[in-house]
Amino acid sequence: RERSEHVAEALRAARELEGEARFDECVERAAGATGEALEVLAETDDLRLLRALHLQLGFCLTLAERPADAEPHWLTALLVDESPPPRGLHRGDAEDAVLAVREQVLARSRGAVRIASEPDGAQLWIDGRRAKQATPTKVDGVRLGDHFVTLRRFRFEPYSARVVLQPSGALTVALEPASRATLRRQLAFPPAGLSDHERRLASARWSRADALLIVAGAGLGDGVRLE
Repeated sequence: RERSEHVAEALRAARELEGEARFDECVERAAGATGEALEVLAETDDLRLLRALHLQLGFCLTLAERPADAEPHWLTALLVDESPPPRGLHRGDAEDAVLAVREQVLARSRGAVRIASEPDGAQLWIDGRRAKQATPTKVDGVRLGDHFVTLRRFRFEPYSARVVLQPSGALTVALEPASRATLRRQLAFPPAGLSDHERRLASARWSRADALLIVAGAGLGDGVRLE
């Protein structure tokens, strides 16, 4: 929540700077918050602030007479949400320019993309929308271009990044083991359906155990394994 508030404050400041015709400062303020907005996405799958920042960057860059720099930000914002930005908030020629970029986006091809993770079983979001199945999975209707991909799996760090997805293409992401801080959050709010085995592994890692010995059954040699 604190990160979201920081990003929202940066967006408000950028809009005020645009209103004061301080376009270069507007660009700097919005650009400085995009990394934090990506962290918000990794934790919450809320893409609205990140999209708004890229739209704002596009407007300020256009008003600063840097249209070539503005277009990639508009492409990013419109690929993740193809709805047109509201009218009447910015100068008319800048609003016309973003609508022209939207026409480019709508002309791009769609198709299925296969996404996998190492290890398997991660929950997947593309542009803030959750896929029906965990990885590996195939997602239909993805438009060619940059998208925000988020993966979350118990005992691993959440992953969120802007990547190029291509219809009929594939993406594989190697997930990093969770830090103790991440494990603490995951153990405090475990996902639904979490197995006892996964919980024990996470608890052992959080307590910095070198190995976890799980004994099942009454016999000494029955069901013993070292992890």
